Amino acid sequence: MIRTVAFDIGETLVRDDRYWAATEFFARVLEAAGTGPDETLYVGDHPANDLAPAHTAGLLTAHLRRGPWGYLWADTPEAATADWRVDSLHDVVRIVGG
Repeated sequence: MIRTVAFDIGETLVRDDRYWAATEFFARVLEAAGTGPDETLYVGDHPANDLAPAHTAGLLTAHLRRGPWGYLWADTPEAATADWRVDSLHDVVRIVGG
């Protein structure tokens, strides 16, 4: 079951491939949230840059079909690997809200 977690981590965790290995980034996110990968949803529009690293780290994923990357990748096999395919962030609220 996915639950919504609000937390103040006192720092901003931004994935920047110049500084972070994806696995380190996701480990820090999970540590800060205090959740396991199977209860954490990562939302992204690019399968290679967003969804694949999150999936490799064990997180649940949602492909956001919004903006240029979201539409460009929408019908690819890579995007189809996401646990959910969503058209807006309102869809994500419905997923995590149960």
